[in-house]
Formats: sequence, C-alpha cells, structure tokens
Amino acid sequence: MDALDCECQDPDCSDRATHLVLLESPEEGSQTLYLCRKHERTTKQTFAAARHRVPMPPELPAKFQCLDCGHAVERDQSNCAQCGSGNRVVYVAEQIEVREAAGHHVLDANDKIEVKVFSGDDYNRRWREWFELHRFVNKTGDIYQEVIEYPDGARLESSAKESEH
Repeated sequence: MDALDCECQDPDCSDRATHLVLLESPEEGSQTLYLCRKHERTTKQTFAAARHRVPMPPELPAKFQCLDCGHAVERDQSNCAQCGSGNRVVYVAEQIEVREAAGHHVLDANDKIEVKVFSGDDYNRRWREWFELHRFVNKTGDIYQEVIEYPDGARLESSAKESEH
C-alpha cells in the first residue's frame, strides 16, 4: 500500500491517515475511510457493535422417561404414572458447532517472524460473536491487511503499512 497523503477523516482529528478502511453492510452500503491508527481501531469497534447478532439457538429441554416401561415422566414427578417405578432416564441434547481456522508464519534468518497469515473463524469475546477473519502481515514488505466478514453479511477491510499498525 502506498503512503496515504491525507489527514484522518475523523472530524476531531488532524493526524495523518495511516489506514485505508472499507466498510460494507447490507443496510448502509459501502464507505471508504482514510483514518489514523487510533480512529481505525475505534471505527472497527463501532462497526462490530452495530452488527446484528445471530441469536444463540434455544436450549433443548431435557426429556424424562421411565426406565422400566418407557412412559414419559414429568421432571417433578416422583414415580411413573404408568407403572409406579421411581427409576428414570434423562435424555439431554446438545448442539455443537464446528469452527475452523488456519495460521502460518515464516521466520527470517534470525528466527523472527517475517510473514504471518491467518484465515478462518475467530471469536470476539467482547461482542460474544463469531466472524470470519483473514489477516496478512508482511514485516519485510511493510504490509498489514485484514478482512473481517460478519454473519449479517457486513464486511470490513483495513490495510496499512505494518510499521504504522
């Protein structure tokens, strides 16, 4: 990425822009911003906060059944209404989501990281949300690129010189 030759587009800032940020969302369309590092970070946080959260799936209720006759038993029922047995089986179901990601780094002759690549699912603890993240960092080439894709279809791209990120 070539050096940005403009000021940060945040109205309260006169610092030099170091990041090119592209925001895309189904509701608001596309927007291109030239921002300093500080405002790139706050813009990413604000954009993430505005995303529509994908609701967690409802918990599946436990199912109680008489061990002896197989008749359904209510949770607070002490004995089976069909056979009088106090033995029961509890069935519990869980929903499991599989996520994946891969990362790789290349070391230079001094065993320092020269290039880092990450691609896949990433979890943000602050927003309690999964999203797809693609990050490329090349210290030798002075490149930082990041793409975040949200479940609601929104997308954020950020690029800068690695030395200014």
